[in-house]
Amino acid sequence: MRGCDIARYLSHIEREADVEQHHACLTERIAGRDLQDLFTLIYTSGTTGEPKGVMLDYRNMAAQLYLHDQRLTVDADDVSLSFLPLSHVFERAWSFFIMHSGAQNVFLPNTDWVRDAMAAVRPSVMCAVPRFYEKIYSAVHEKVARAPWWRRKLFHWAIGCGERKFLQERAARPIGKTLALAHRWADKLVLEQAARHFRRPGALFAGGRRQTG
Repeated sequence: MRGCDIARYLSHIEREADVEQHHACLTERIAGRDLQDLFTLIYTSGTTGEPKGVMLDYRNMAAQLYLHDQRLTVDADDVSLSFLPLSHVFERAWSFFIMHSGAQNVFLPNTDWVRDAMAAVRPSVMCAVPRFYEKIYSAVHEKVARAPWWRRKLFHWAIGCGERKFLQERAARPIGKTLALAHRWADKLVLEQAARHFRRPGALFAGGRRQTG
């Protein structure tokens, strides 16, 4: 991160290490592992009793990486911002997927820094709990509600254009010249401003407990 004198990249650490010895050690460790071996322990929050350690083996994580690869395109050009606790299985699996994909993962130790970090890191992919996105949604709409009527109308028109384009693409249907032209103007007038905190078009994922009642 810009201005952070304690940030270290994995590639820098690897360059400082004895490369031949490093790879020899890594090869030996991989050869000594089996898919049924214990990979990690993740502890539950204990909301229904004592915290319990959940044993996950290498096969569990391999299945997660395989399924992520089938659905997502993440590579070395991507940057992820991680701020959920690493005791959270969602963040743990996501962080391993980012490393598996060769992308950069920026870990944020304090959730109070998220707003500033979004501007500094400009992630292209990330995962978060639904409440995080709800706060962003509410903040944006509160700001729009205070704007002049014509800006409110322009905002909702642009969001509508983006939604229609997204639905057409998801259904693998042609976008059409009219919608394509409208979306270009919507992007220029509104959507580019909304996306300025992101490095490039990517994906933002949400996960959490199923709501009941």
